[in-house]
Amino acid sequence: MSLSFADLKAKLLGALDILPPAMLGDLINEALGDIYKSNEWGFLQKKDFVRTPNAITAGTASVVKFSEFVTLNATASALVIALTPNDIPLIERQFRVASSLANTGNAFSYNILASDSSNPAAIVLTLDQPFLDETNISAQYQIVKLYYNPPYITNSLGDQVIDFKYWKFFISLKLRKRLWIATTLEELNNFDPTRVFLDDPRHVVAHPPPNDDSFPLFELYPAPKFERVYQVIYQRKGLSLIKEADVIPQSLNENLVRKRAEYVAYNWTLANIHKYPELKGSAGRYQNLMALCMNPNDEGAYPKLLAKQIKEDEENYPKAYLGDYMRMPFIDSYIGNFTYSNEFEGDGYSFPTSVALLNF
Repeated sequence: MSLSFADLKAKLLGALDILPPAMLGDLINEALGDIYKSNEWGFLQKKDFVRTPNAITAGTASVVKFSEFVTLNATASALVIALTPNDIPLIERQFRVASSLANTGNAFSYNILASDSSNPAAIVLTLDQPFLDETNISAQYQIVKLYYNPPYITNSLGDQVIDFKYWKFFISLKLRKRLWIATTLEELNNFDPTRVFLDDPRHVVAHPPPNDDSFPLFELYPAPKFERVYQVIYQRKGLSLIKEADVIPQSLNENLVRKRAEYVAYNWTLANIHKYPELKGSAGRYQNLMALCMNPNDEGAYPKLLAKQIKEDEENYPKAYLGDYMRMPFIDSYIGNFTYSNEFEGDGYSFPTSVALLNF
């Protein structure tokens, strides 16, 4: 069984009893973070799913200049009423007007903050900012979901958190093709600053988070038109230990974690040695202890333990395991605002009449 957080603290304190008990957890998690960052660990790869909803476009919407409220007509309201608890919530979607607009362009989007269904035939949406264009009591509109977070996982406290480093694959199960995950926001803004297209997404584009506490945010481009399920494979950063009963990942050798924790602890002691009069003149000792931890010729030191761990990880999670996905073709990078057509849709779909090539 893997070492628990409490066991690691006790062993670290036994190795260096000068450490303040309140610092033990931070030092261990720093060591664990160093190990997580030292390799593209197979045990930190995760497979999950991302869903996109159908775009809501039927009916009309009444928009008023400088008002934060939008009123949907009966047809549009019926589609919103029909959403179930299993559907992607309305407050995770965006509203934009598809009619010709004088000021903002027809792809300018507003986040939906709330909805009022007290009148089921005239649902009122609350936007995150005032509507900036001209009043239109029967505007064509779109309710879409443009932005997505990576999937949530549950930590040891039972909280839903995001543990995400980067995408490895983003796969359309419907089309059996990969989306492009390396497109930058700058490239997309240069190509289509107003986001006019609505179709099957081709690109997964990272956005800077609004603040340091925000989750990673990605835009699917073009704006998703259809309900789809995408299989995603991503690299996790690795979770910190929180509860005393938390254990290190079973794939990690406990000696590797202990040795890195000792190195971090010796380094902390060396940096804070001036705070402990009894340690005066001991700097050389802790420098030697750090050097022993990093001795490249010692089988029990960190470099050898890490190299052995990386080899075991490759054996347990061979990169070739992802070979089928690596051979999967990318989806065509063209964009077009038309009924989508491809070899998997079957009869009844017209071929695109206008295509813009996305040549970054």
